[in-house]
Amino acid sequence: MTAEEQRLLEDLRGLAFANRVEFTDHARERIWERNLSETEVVDALAVSTHLRLRSDGRLRVTASDADGEELLVIAVIQEGCLVITVY
Repeated sequence: MTAEEQRLLEDLRGLAFANRVEFTDHARERIWERNLSETEVVDALAVSTHLRLRSDGRLRVTASDADGEELLVIAVIQEGCLVITVY
């Protein structure tokens, strides 16, 4: 992970701890399909372990859900964190 990605991961965790996370309608659909809750996704982001900055500026975040299953989140940081999709 690059220094920039490490900084972004720390920023993302801070936003999650502060509950400054919003979700697109698409992300809400994917959360529902996976039988998750928005709270579970926020909690996973707060303890996420890996982040990759994609070429389009979006963040690909690796975390685990409450059952320990891998959770991949695509998000952007603006004034807060906007979750675009979850898979």
